[in-house]
Amino acid sequence: EAPRLASPLHQLLITEQRNGDQLSYKFVLQSPDLEIFEVGNSKPIIGDRTQYVAKLYEEIEKRWLSNEDDIDNFTEELRAMGADMFDELIPQNIREALWKYRDQIKSIMVIAEEPFIPWEMVHLKQPGKSLPNDVQFLGQMGLVRWLQDAGWPPDKLGIQKGNARYVIPHYPHPDYVLPQAEQEASFL
Repeated sequence: EAPRLASPLHQLLITEQRNGDQLSYKFVLQSPDLEIFEVGNSKPIIGDRTQYVAKLYEEIEKRWLSNEDDIDNFTEELRAMGADMFDELIPQNIREALWKYRDQIKSIMVIAEEPFIPWEMVHLKQPGKSLPNDVQFLGQMGLVRWLQDAGWPPDKLGIQKGNARYVIPHYPHPDYVLPQAEQEASFL
């Protein structure tokens, strides 16, 4: 059983806002431990969200297919995409706070209305600067997701037989193999 957290996770609340045909996101980053409370709005997404997300996944797939023999190049392309998402989607003040506290944030709970945008892929960088040498995807900062309309996350999740699903990937490249995956499958 996982131990209870000593303090709440840092939280990033993301809500959709519509103004006619325009879609933007409102972000609230809060952490009592770090004394952070930042609120900001993204720039509007051009076009439909479904198309935006489909284009992201299509671009990831295209880059993988063109780099499947060169993992380092693929990683660099993903970092560049993630940095673009950081600039395009996340408001300036939230970017600044995430960058400033990047070493102190070891876990962050993203509470969002939508489950489609791959927030894990957002790559931190100093606002206004180019991509740093360090790899720092939000997914590496202990990101966990929770849907906003599901209520507050409980300390424990109950799993009913026949009503639970899991995804445990089997990566073809040895650099991405998850050693504990088979044990997780047996456990689940």
